[in-house]
Amino acid sequence: MINKIYKTIHNKYLKFFKFFFFLRYVFIIFSVAIILFLTIPKLFNYEKKQEPITKFLTSYYNLEIKDFKSIKYNIFPTPNLLITDVNLKTQNDSLSIQLKKINIFLSLKNIYDFKDLKPNKIKLTDIKANVDIDNTIAVIEYLDKMKHKIDINNLKLVFFKNQETIIKIEKIRYKNYGNKKDQISGIIFGNEFKFTFKDNLQKLNFELVDTGIYAKFFLDKYSNTSSFSGNSKITILDTYAKFDFTKKNNLIKISNSNLKNKDLFIVFDSSIKLKPFFEINSNILIKKIRKKLVKSIKLEKIFDNKEIIKKINSYTVIDYSKPNLVNSFITDSNLKLSLAHGKLVYSNKILFTGGFFECVGDSFLSEEYPRLIFNCIININDRKKFIKYFSLSDKFNENKYQLTASGSLNILNNKINFTKINLNKNYIMKEEELNYFKQLFEKFLFDEGFVEIFEKRKIENFLKEFL
Repeated sequence: MINKIYKTIHNKYLKFFKFFFFLRYVFIIFSVAIILFLTIPKLFNYEKKQEPITKFLTSYYNLEIKDFKSIKYNIFPTPNLLITDVNLKTQNDSLSIQLKKINIFLSLKNIYDFKDLKPNKIKLTDIKANVDIDNTIAVIEYLDKMKHKIDINNLKLVFFKNQETIIKIEKIRYKNYGNKKDQISGIIFGNEFKFTFKDNLQKLNFELVDTGIYAKFFLDKYSNTSSFSGNSKITILDTYAKFDFTKKNNLIKISNSNLKNKDLFIVFDSSIKLKPFFEINSNILIKKIRKKLVKSIKLEKIFDNKEIIKKINSYTVIDYSKPNLVNSFITDSNLKLSLAHGKLVYSNKILFTGGFFECVGDSFLSEEYPRLIFNCIININDRKKFIKYFSLSDKFNENKYQLTASGSLNILNNKINFTKINLNKNYIMKEEELNYFKQLFEKFLFDEGFVEIFEKRKIENFLKEFL
């Protein structure tokens, strides 16, 4: 019975079994063929095929190979050419690139035929690129216009100006395909950041991860790096800023700008010249500033950045006008600051209750212990208001009072030296009087730092002791 069933199955399904065993051999032959197809190219000398590879990178990725170490063929993860220790540049010279390796992923038809090499994808790994700060937008523009797949992994960008390094951005990752398309991430100032660009560079978003810093830029019909305009909104924790900007050739103008938080509100306009040298000109109007914000300024931290200070060229005018700005003593102020090559030149006029204060001078901020040279005039032209505000006795009996002083301040060490003091233009202090005035100044005004000199209680204690 069993034999009969076996013969029935054998006769009925013989052709099927024969076909099945035939497919087994076909599969083996097919597998061997594929393996040979993919592995034989490892025997080729791809350095002899440098010309079509170079032409491919230039035509489709705007990259020119200057030199390299080797070209090898890899099977995994998909067939690709591995070029090691490569020096590249973009055709417009906006980027000079050194990288450990570049993978050119091949379609099956291009494994053997390089005459018409078509783009599939390239991957750049462990890259360092030097970029002139003026070409920053050109870098983003290069990525935005890239039509073919590119994967950038571990890029270090070094931005420079006049052969001096301005800023470094490290561990940059970027793909122009997939779910992270047009998103750049990396490390800047020790923090992770994310940067995205959309709609032909008309929308740019920047985020410094886990810091509360966000920035959005909206461009008006962006067309090239030489001229564009737009507006921006920036958030830094609880501080908000917005402004309009225009760039034309080597000049950037910032207008309709304001910055505010619970302690500060300012409006400002600026112009930034990029060539022939970097220069910033700004007009700032302070509408509100709280006392605690002024007291939180740490000048020593600012002066620690001496190399940055040397690189800044700027002219700034700062105005404010409000009775309770810092305290009710100061009613108006106009401060002009000019900074070039680490040297600060300043002039300041302050209107206060009962008079005014004018000062001019300079300081070399790049020195280890900066000294502020000053020539100042203090005029008290309303004796009653002045006495009432500081609760002074009638010992201060001059209807008008003028003091002129010259000397220098050691900003970090809270020391002052007077070279000359005149009272009411007819009395010049003697040396022992200058030393006494110096001691009073350092004891009552300069004991807690430069930014707190104009505290009401300090001025009041100083005047009562001096008068």
